[in-house]
Amino acid sequence: MSLADAEHKVEVWRTFYNQVRPH
Repeated sequence: MSLADAEHKVEVWRTFYNQVRPH
């Protein structure tokens, strides 16, 4: 897994987390 792939996964997960549990 490349660094770009890791950053993309983090971004997607963060978006999902914000939808489930807004801050």
